[in-house]
Amino acid sequence: MQLPNSGNQTGLHPFYCADGTIATGGASQLVLPRAVSRSFLYIQNISAANMYVEIGNARATATIAGGLITGFTITNGGFGYTRPPQVWLYGGGNQNNASFVAVGQPDYPPPPHPGSAHAVLTGGVVTSIVIDDPGALYAAAPMVFLAGDPLDPKGVADPDFSGTNSGIFLGPGQSYYMNGTSCPTTPVAIWGATTGQAFTCRWMT
Repeated sequence: MQLPNSGNQTGLHPFYCADGTIATGGASQLVLPRAVSRSFLYIQNISAANMYVEIGNARATATIAGGLITGFTITNGGFGYTRPPQVWLYGGGNQNNASFVAVGQPDYPPPPHPGSAHAVLTGGVVTSIVIDDPGALYAAAPMVFLAGDPLDPKGVADPDFSGTNSGIFLGPGQSYYMNGTSCPTTPVAIWGATTGQAFTCRWMT
């Protein structure tokens, strides 16, 4: 049996290692920058204390009123950005059915006049999003996706944004992995309260 569109082991598939320790307790740190390709990702907490992991970019939500985008709330400003991430707005259309499934998700269409915005950085953190065009005829708030700038592979969501421990929880000995036809290529960050906490990180392209 062969999986359609898979590599079928026709070439070298190296297994890479990014094992490490928490350099400064209580401060989030980058583990992996954005990759061109990643087919397997494994992270394990091999310390005696809790850790938190984030995969991807900063996050935000939008609000609407009268069919217009009226503002944004930063829910995770991330860290390490050198260029503002791009602001992509998904869904939110269909004035006739505001409760339709996925109205504010990537697979739902936008309104006829979608809005646009751009992110603002302060010290490598996304601190605000400025409305460039509020759009029109929004039935629900669109999903906000902050896509990392292609020239900035290291900006990443913060596992402990504003001291909230909001990342993926890894207790002592616990692990997180992704393997298969889809694996995130976005940056990976980790947080631990104590300097020297050890973790294992392995991945394949």
